[in-house]
Amino acid sequence: MKRLFSILIVLVFSSLFLVGCSGIITPSTEEIPIDLIKEYTKYDVVTRWADGEIVSVYDKTNYERMQEILDKINVAIDGPVVFQLSDESNSKIKLIFKEQDDFLSCSQIESNGAHELTNILIEINPFIDGDQEVYLQYQQAFLISLSINLSQSYQGITEEIKTVLFWLYRLEPGYLLI
Repeated sequence: MKRLFSILIVLVFSSLFLVGCSGIITPSTEEIPIDLIKEYTKYDVVTRWADGEIVSVYDKTNYERMQEILDKINVAIDGPVVFQLSDESNSKIKLIFKEQDDFLSCSQIESNGAHELTNILIEINPFIDGDQEVYLQYQQAFLISLSINLSQSYQGITEEIKTVLFWLYRLEPGYLLI
């Protein structure tokens, strides 16, 4: 009886340890808001940073509210990927100033064959006035670089976008959304 009890305790703690370490619980397909994800993303397949990444962000523009934006995105994703500011110019995400003719910002996105983002260059138009306009421009540029549609990113980090980012990072890169 003691042996059976000991085995049961080991199995329970082992399963708790494994769930706690992975951080990702595979949801049933009924829980996933696929239609919302399809509406808000640019691709028919999940394209995102790989799990376990700490993605360095080099902000050559020195925008004073960049950490606030990264914090909001990190809270929305809640775990498998973390974005953090870096002083390293060879970071995976770089923000620079570049005058745009018709746009507030522009993103150049690189990914690998497994639909994982690998490098992003965000070009911010330096001739935007107003603190709120600048803040929304940075949010929008960062959201676009994370696979959010241009048309859905205009309002910044909304509740819907938080939901999309959370679920996007619960699906594997390459997961078909069609």
